[in-house]
Amino acid sequence: MILLFSFFGVVIAVALVVFLLRLFSMAVINIPGFTEFYGYMMLIVPYGLFFTTYYFLRSKLALASKTARIVGTLFYTLGLLACIASLIIASVNFIKTINHVELSFEDLSPYFLVIQLAFIFIITMTLGLGDAKEKDWMDKHKGN
Repeated sequence: MILLFSFFGVVIAVALVVFLLRLFSMAVINIPGFTEFYGYMMLIVPYGLFFTTYYFLRSKLALASKTARIVGTLFYTLGLLACIASLIIASVNFIKTINHVELSFEDLSPYFLVIQLAFIFIITMTLGLGDAKEKDWMDKHKGN
């Protein structure tokens, strides 16, 4: 019963947040520059999620074995640099100060997000492979 009420509570909370955001959007739509601000916020939200993920993975790299830590740190650095570079290019493209970058980046922008997901997957896979083998549940209870 608690699980059912929790599920409905989450659904109602999400619906309430969407409704409040829609009311907020309708209230500020006539403010000059708000559309551009909203577009830029939608541009940087995925990068904020990726930076948060990289921060979490960085804390987990210290707990891994030496080989996994080295390989994970290498991919962590490459992924973080790619995330920073693509955020800068996306911001420059949004501001439209460099026109020749705009054409090349706009065609490839979904691939930058896929590259970020690939780096995160490789880092987590490296961390998982570097952990010690876990005991089977039968081996854990065999000594009791």
